[in-house]
Amino acid sequence: MIVNHRHRFVFVHIPKTAGTSLRAALDTLEGADPAAVAKTWHETPLQFLDAYAERTGRPVAELEGYRFVAFVRNPWDRFGSLHRFLLSPRMRKRYPEVPESLVDFARMAVAPPAWMSSIRSLRPQCDYLEGITPWTGRFETLDADFARLCELLGVSLSLPALKQTRKAAPARRFGILPRRDPMHSAPVRDAVAQLYAEDIARFGYAPPGR
Repeated sequence: MIVNHRHRFVFVHIPKTAGTSLRAALDTLEGADPAAVAKTWHETPLQFLDAYAERTGRPVAELEGYRFVAFVRNPWDRFGSLHRFLLSPRMRKRYPEVPESLVDFARMAVAPPAWMSSIRSLRPQCDYLEGITPWTGRFETLDADFARLCELLGVSLSLPALKQTRKAAPARRFGILPRRDPMHSAPVRDAVAQLYAEDIARFGYAPPGR
């Protein structure tokens, strides 16, 4: 989350949607209010608005007229990106229970064990947009949509490529060499369709290969 009073916007960081690159660019603008946001990047707007007055000592009404902005991503692509991220050495230490198989991970996510509840990136993207009507860009047209956002804000910024935002890291990066792309398997397609039905309906995404 970023709050900028000079340019009057609130950026909602939805996990696994190029948020690190977007934050790196937007954080360079004057007018940011770091005291207004939680330490975690992945706060929902409702959580943010509820805590605003206590954090800042100012009424939340001062945000009236601010533009909320966010970027979304194809749920199947986002789910695969999350799985690869959880298999990275750093995250492996935190979540050793994550299976190396994307198919097994998808089946597990449908009926999640208790330890999965702390993985914020598993939440539907719509959870991060509840209570607001945001300007929305897309991961799939990241550069063009970021340029449109800059035009709306009246700023000129470059978008850095961080954490493989432009192209997801291949599975071989973590020593996994699948015989075929599991993203196209029925268990993964069906699990993502079930988990993210609201995202799919709201943003009009389709499974890979369709």
